[in-house]
Amino acid sequence: MRDKTRELLYSIFTVVAYMVALALPFVAYFILEEHHFASNPVDLRLVPDSWSPTKPAIIEFTHDFNHAHSMALFISLPQKLDFSKSHRRATGQIGTEFGWISLSKSEKPDQKLLDNHPLNIVYSLQLAENNQFVPIAKLPHDLKQGGYTLEVTPTQALLDSLGPRGQAILRVAYQSCPLDFAYTAVNLLGFAIIMAIFIAAGSFAERKRRRIIRYRSRKLYARLLNTAPQTSIAFLYAQYPKWSETFLRQDLTLLQQQNLNVKPISIFQGDCEPEAHWPKAEYLNATSNSNQNVATASTIRQLIFLPKQINLAISIWKHRKNIEKLRQQLTQARATHVHAEFADLPALLAKLAADKLGISYSVGIHAFDIHAAKYPPKWIFQKAAFITACNNAAADALVQTLPSVKDKIRRINHGIDLELWTYGEPHEPNPSHRIIFVGRLVPKKGVHLLLRALRLLLDRERQVSLTIVGTGPLELELKALAHRLNLGPHIAWMGRQAPEDVRRLLRNSTCFCAPAIVAPDGDQDGIPNTILEAMAAGIPVIATKAGSIQEAVNEKTGWVIDIPSPKDIAKTIDIFIDSKHDWNRRRLNARNLVEKNFNARKLAKERAEIFRNQS
Repeated sequence: MRDKTRELLYSIFTVVAYMVALALPFVAYFILEEHHFASNPVDLRLVPDSWSPTKPAIIEFTHDFNHAHSMALFISLPQKLDFSKSHRRATGQIGTEFGWISLSKSEKPDQKLLDNHPLNIVYSLQLAENNQFVPIAKLPHDLKQGGYTLEVTPTQALLDSLGPRGQAILRVAYQSCPLDFAYTAVNLLGFAIIMAIFIAAGSFAERKRRRIIRYRSRKLYARLLNTAPQTSIAFLYAQYPKWSETFLRQDLTLLQQQNLNVKPISIFQGDCEPEAHWPKAEYLNATSNSNQNVATASTIRQLIFLPKQINLAISIWKHRKNIEKLRQQLTQARATHVHAEFADLPALLAKLAADKLGISYSVGIHAFDIHAAKYPPKWIFQKAAFITACNNAAADALVQTLPSVKDKIRRINHGIDLELWTYGEPHEPNPSHRIIFVGRLVPKKGVHLLLRALRLLLDRERQVSLTIVGTGPLELELKALAHRLNLGPHIAWMGRQAPEDVRRLLRNSTCFCAPAIVAPDGDQDGIPNTILEAMAAGIPVIATKAGSIQEAVNEKTGWVIDIPSPKDIAKTIDIFIDSKHDWNRRRLNARNLVEKNFNARKLAKERAEIFRNQS
C-alpha cells in the first residue's frame, strides 16, 4: 500500500512539473512581448518651411503597450549627411543641441510629460535604417497606453544644415539598446533555467515512479517463480519462421532434444508457413511486418540516416506495447532467462522486458546487427549476462567497439545437421559446368558481380550455366541486369525452395559460388550456412573473403576470390575449372572442416550447457 501511495504522489508531481514547464514559454512570451514590443513607427516628413524655431512640428501617435523604456524620437537628414555608423560623426554634422521637444497626452494637451526637453544625440540607442535615422530624444519609459502629441522645435542651425531644399523625417519608434538585449537575454535565461529545473524534477519523479513499479513487478515475479512447477528459457526472434534462417529453427529443435525447456517467442510472423515438425512459437503480433524485416533494415537506414541514440528512443516509444506483451509472455512461460537472436529489435525488447521482471538476458550476434548496428552497443550489451557469437568477425568487431564485454562473449558456431548433408560427388560437366548460388538477393551477397562474371566466362566460350536459388528485394533488378547481359539461356531463377529441393539442386551442380561483398552500409556476411551445406555435401565452393567466410573457405577447402569483382570472380572460376585434379582433395578437406567445427548436434550440446549454467 505504501508503494502505491508513493507511486501516486510521484505521478502527480510528474504531471504538475511537466505542465509548469510547458506553460513557462507562454508566460515568458507574454511578459517579454509586453515589455519589448511597441507600436509601429510614426513618420512625419518635413521641409524647411513646415517647421521653424517658432513653429514646432506636431507628431500624433498612439502607444498600445504599457511599457516602452526605449521609445524614442529619430531624425533622418538628407543623404549628403553621411553618418557612417558613428554617433560622433552625426554630432559633428548636426551639432550637439539642435532643438527641443514637448510631450503631452492627446486628451490633456496642457499637462506636459516633457516640456522643452533639449534634443541631442542619444548615444545609448542605435542608429537605424542603414544609419540614416539618428536617435535625438528618449521618451519617458513609463508611458501608458493611449494617444500622445509630440511637439518638435528645431534650432536655426539645424534648419541651416538642411539647406534651402533639404528635407527631414521625424520618426517616433521603438529602438533597442544593448541594455534591452541584455534584459531580454537575462529573462530568457531565467525562464530557461526554471523550465529546465521543472523538467528535471518531473524526470526525476518519473524515474522514481518507474523504479517503484519495477521493484513491485520484480518482487511479484520472484514469488511466482518460487511457486512455479517448471521454468523455461525464452528465445526471442524478430520474425519466425524465416526461409533464410534455417539455422535458427535447427538450433531450436536440437536444443529441445537436449531436454532444455526452450520457449520460442517471435515479435512478428515470418515470411513462410511453419511446417508441422518445426518448433512452435508464440507471437507478440498476429501478422507479419515487412518494415521490421531484418533483410531490409540496412537499406532503410541507408535512405534515412539517424544517430543510434535517436533510433533507440524512437524504437522504445514505437514498440512500448510489444515490450509489455513480451513481459506478459515471459510471465506466462515462467521464464528465468530470455535470449535474443540478433542485436537489434529482439535485443532491445529482451533487455527492457527482462529488466521489468528482474531476470537475466543474453544476445546472439551474427553479422549485420554488429557491422551495421542500429542501436548503441553499450546500451544493448553492457548488462547482458552473456553474448553468443557465431563468427569471429562479429565478435572482434563488437570487442573493438565495446572492449568491456570481451569476457561475456561465448564463441559458438551454428553449424549444420550432418545427417541431412551426406558427402557425395559433384555434378560432372555434361557439357557445361553448373554454378549454383543459394541465398537472399540482397546487396551484401554480390549476385550482380556473379552475373557480370558469367558474361565474361561466356564471352571466353566457357561452357557454364548459373542456377540462382532464393528471393529478395533485388530480384527484379538482378533479373533486369541478366536480361541486359543476354544471360537468358544460361541462367535459371529457382526462387525460394524447400530444404530437400535445395539439397537436390546442390547435388546437381558442379560448384557453389558465394560472391559476397561488404555492403555500402557496412552489412556483411557471417558464415552462411549455404556454404557449409555445400562443403558438407562435397560440392566445391568458390567464395570471396568478405565477412567471416574465410573461417570456412580457404585455399585448402575451396577456391578463394581475392577481390570481389566480375574479373576476379571469372578468373577464379577459370582456375577451378582447369584444376579438376585438385577437386577431391579440397572437397574432402572441406567436409572434414565442417565435421570438426560445424557439427550442429555437437554444438547444440555446448549451447545447451551455456544456457543451463545461466538458468
